[in-house]
Parts: sequence; C-alpha cells; structure tokens
Amino acid sequence: MNHTQTIIEILNFKNEKCWTILPPLKMIGVGTPLVESFYSYAQRLAHLLGINVFQLNNIIKNNSGGTFPLHNFSNSTWVGPFPKLNTHLAIIMKLTGQDNLFRGTFFCVSEVLNNFNMVAKDSYKSMRIWCPECYLDSNPEVRYEPLVWSFTQLTSCPIHQVNMESSCAACGSIQSIYANYESRNICSECGFHLGHAGIKTEHQGFSKWTDEMLCSFVKYVSLLDDVVPHERYNTFINGFIERYNFGEPLPPAIKGYIKILKKKRRCKAPYKPSISLYLNFAAFQGVSLEDILERPEHSSALQLFDRGENFTSVPFSNGKLKIKVNRFGHIIRLYLKHKYIFLPPLRFANAVCKAPANLIQYYFPDLYERYNDRLESQKALKIPFGDISRSFRHAFTSLQKVTEFNIPPSVQATLADNLSESESINRFFAKAVIESSIMFLSIRSEINELPANELSNDLDSITWLRGDK
Repeated sequence: MNHTQTIIEILNFKNEKCWTILPPLKMIGVGTPLVESFYSYAQRLAHLLGINVFQLNNIIKNNSGGTFPLHNFSNSTWVGPFPKLNTHLAIIMKLTGQDNLFRGTFFCVSEVLNNFNMVAKDSYKSMRIWCPECYLDSNPEVRYEPLVWSFTQLTSCPIHQVNMESSCAACGSIQSIYANYESRNICSECGFHLGHAGIKTEHQGFSKWTDEMLCSFVKYVSLLDDVVPHERYNTFINGFIERYNFGEPLPPAIKGYIKILKKKRRCKAPYKPSISLYLNFAAFQGVSLEDILERPEHSSALQLFDRGENFTSVPFSNGKLKIKVNRFGHIIRLYLKHKYIFLPPLRFANAVCKAPANLIQYYFPDLYERYNDRLESQKALKIPFGDISRSFRHAFTSLQKVTEFNIPPSVQATLADNLSESESINRFFAKAVIESSIMFLSIRSEINELPANELSNDLDSITWLRGDK
C-alpha cells in the first residue's frame, strides 16, 4: 500500500465516525502556520487520559495487532517525514474520531523530504527547541507545540517573536523529547521552569526569511489532501541539472548541491532532500518552498535577474547550534587550505569535532565537494581504505590529550615510527597521517578558542559561509 492509498483511507474515515474509544480531542491550529504537531497532540491526549505517551504507545501497539515497534519512539516517528508506511497515525485517528490529525505531520511530503534538520532522538538532533513564553501557560487547552518547532532552524517564535531556546536558561542542559506533557516546561536536570519572559531580537536577513519560509511551508503542508509525488522534486532538480550542464555560472554552493544530487541518483532508492536543500534553492531562485513543489518547472527556470553573485548558502540560524556549525565550517575551510596535507575520511573529522555526520554535505556543499575531490585524488596513491581508517583512528587517539600542538619534528618522527610499527604501514604514509592529524587538531583548538563574534562579523549574514576559491 502506498502513501496515496493510505491518505484516501484516512479521509474516507470521516464517513464512518461513531462512538470513539479515546476522547475526541481536537487538534489545534489546523490549516495555519501554527498547526499543532501530532506529537504534541499525543502528549495532550495522554495527559487528558492520565497516562504518559509511552503508555499511549502501548495502546497503539495493541490496536495495531502488535506490529508497531515499541522501541521506534521519537518526534520523527510521530510527525515524519515517515521513512515507511506509518500505522499509528491512522490508529489514533480511528480511536479519537479525529480525521484531520495527519495535518499535524509531514505525511503528505514524505516522498519529497527527509528528516535531517528536524528534532529527533539521536545525535545533536535530540535537542528539542521551544518558545519560553509558550511554556508559561499550563492550560492543556492552550499550551501546545506547533509543528514548525520540528525544524531546528527556527529562530524565533511565530506567536511571541522571542528567540527559540534549546537549553535550560539556568543550567544549560538540553531537554529530552521524551518528557511528558506536564513536565515539558520543567528542566529535567535542575527543575528550573523553562517558561519565562523571552528575549526579543530584531532578526533580519536570512534568519527572518528562514522563519517566514518555514511557517509558510508548514501551513502549506497542513492544507494538503494528497501526498506530493517524488516526480515534482525530480522535475525541479532536472531543471537545475540542465542549467548546470549548459555551463551556467552557478555559485559554488548550488554547484555543490547539484553534484551531490547527481551522485545520489545512482542509488536505487529515490533520494529525498532535506529542508536545508530546499531553503537554499528557494533563496537562490527567489521562490517559496511550496512553489518548488507545486510549480517545479517554473521554479527551477533561469530568473530574469541574476541572483548568483555572492550567493553561498543559507546559514544555520538557531543559536548555539549555529555557532557550533560555524566553527566546524571554519575548521574544514582552514584545513583545506593546506594543499599537500593527506586528508582523513570526512567521518573522522566529524567524529573528532562531534559534528553531525551530514553537516558538511548539507550546509557547506562547496567545501564538501572540495574535500571529496581531494579524497578522490588521494586514491592515486593506492593506499587501502582500511589502512587509512585505522591509521587516522590511531593518530587521533594518540593526540587527543595534547594541548600544545607545536610538536618538535623529533617527536613527530617518534609518533610516526610508533604508528608505522603498530599499524604495519609504510613509514612515509605514517608521517603524513601524523602531520595531518596534528594540523587538524591544531586548527580545531585555535577555532574553538575564538569567541563566536570573531568567527564572523555577522553570523546572520551569508558571508560567513563563503568558501575560499
């Protein structure tokens, strides 16, 4: 059964409504930019029943014939985009008699959107975001979490125009997505109330534009009756690939995305882009996200006015995460300036900096392409990938406690000898790995010591993402 068949069944359900097992709780804000997320709805429903969401999940599992995996529990499990057919959405709709709950999810764009940059349960994405002034209200008929809060890029609350928060103002702890309704506005670590007067910032440029685009997109998704087919995304990208193939002077970021997408097409499974990719193409073309999905051919056409000059990429806009992303981008950029350094696989750089696996690919496509081009050229040396991985893992582990990276050549030689002997590799290659690892860790140390305002004069401008030619 495909998504379209399922959505038809859901819409037809309203013709069979009768007495319901669970309370017929209404979803808030349907058809607006502030539509309630299905996960928030489940939280309020569980609170009304005097249970928690895990117990509600048990009810869903029992009514699904035991096919719903109990461990598969996260924000993206409830709101999507669903990687496969979602069953518990239809079950809750049937048990409550509410036929519009799918409008609080990304169900209808599941074929054209992945969940990168969305609040989930693993990696850095466990960091949920909230508006402190929305959390001031304790009335379950009023306090809820909009679907737009699913985007980690949201900068300010659409209701109160105050900065979104992602950690406790008292102790700095991030907050679990698993918190129950009654405790979601209380810090799980120190007990500080997360609801308080927020900080109003006059956001300009891309931060303001991104918030507007995300809210508009959520309204669009909430009003959809049918699943957007993957062909529309393909039509849009085909237009850009044609422009690229004809030699149009596209900016590095857009070229980088197009190269990534062309590679993804070699995979058997249809590639679903992230919201970040859509935002970048929308910014470059001067269109909205819904324009891309509703008028893909028009939205990908060459524009009357040249928007390519100085365009790099839409900056990651959410507070502490933005600074973390900014630092990592600077580290990779400076690292790539050293043309004769032997590069490790990109995943090692991510791991050492504790950065999300796909960060460079989605936020710095120009750097991603440059890094991969260097890796490709290194293959001419015919060093087995396993040797490269083991050697860099050994080197990074050996150097992780080093604080002063002005290491004398004699010490570097000793480290290279040890690495060569322990991993049974050529000494010349061992020396290159040690030099590369020291260089990377040295750059990371320098960048991490800089205050955020010295990384860029304006973190909300696009210039901080501009790569060196």
